Amino acid sequence: MDASAIGSGMPANATGAAVGFDGLDGVGWALASSLARAGHALVVHDDDAARARAFAQEFQCRAANDLAGLSASGLLLFAPPGFAVRERIASVSQGLHAGAIVVDLGAADPTLTRSLGAQLAQRGIVLIDAPLCGDAQDSAAAAIVHGCDDDSALDVALPVLRTLGLELVAGGALGCGQALRLVEAHVHADVLAASAEALLVGDRIGLAPAGLRARIAAAIRRGAEREALEQAGSSGQGFATGLALGLFAQSRAGQLAAPASAPGLTRLLIEFTTPANDKETVP
Repeated sequence: MDASAIGSGMPANATGAAVGFDGLDGVGWALASSLARAGHALVVHDDDAARARAFAQEFQCRAANDLAGLSASGLLLFAPPGFAVRERIASVSQGLHAGAIVVDLGAADPTLTRSLGAQLAQRGIVLIDAPLCGDAQDSAAAAIVHGCDDDSALDVALPVLRTLGLELVAGGALGCGQALRLVEAHVHADVLAASAEALLVGDRIGLAPAGLRARIAAAIRRGAEREALEQAGSSGQGFATGLALGLFAQSRAGQLAAPASAPGLTRLLIEFTTPANDKETVP
């Protein structure tokens, strides 16, 4: 059966072929079901073949027996759990035709995303990194942040991504979606750590719990600093308490010898703020 014929009467994407979707575990099922309900013809795959068959039966689409079964699709979305997307995209890429568009919805290293994108581009395949940020279970707090080097491919992919029901945020060039995910995670972790520390200290001192929590919440949403941040330039100029990226990376220059061991955001800052001739090759 030709992939473009799947889901008789349903629209395919602008490339003329069905949408391939890999990874139906957890949030992947919800994302793929959103595509199906929006009328996109789907070919789905999951390492759990029974799960893929169950999805295909429920949403009247085809389940591919293996990853190669997605290769006829003009637009492929990958949403497996963890950091396995790069290997899965590489494994199916040999069967993809020139002009195919691959969307990585998973978490990945921005520098490795750019490396994979360059490899695929040599064969005429476009990679878009579009990881989920925030809380995917809460549509009000969730978003897809995307990065891409090809505007025409983005024009094809975005209408499909919009049917997922999440906010779409442009990150910039390829890899910037993953980079923005890391930045958000870094800030979120710092806020959680500071709040937890404040709660612990407050409890030890004997502060009234309700008042303590109220003032922590007020500090998190305080308007003056947020307004200053929104008015600051992309480099943080004009925001006195902003992160000095160059100094931050310089203070961790010793990690350049083993960049793979550096935390995600630190590694990103090293990559983006170190002169090219001073960088080690990222494995």
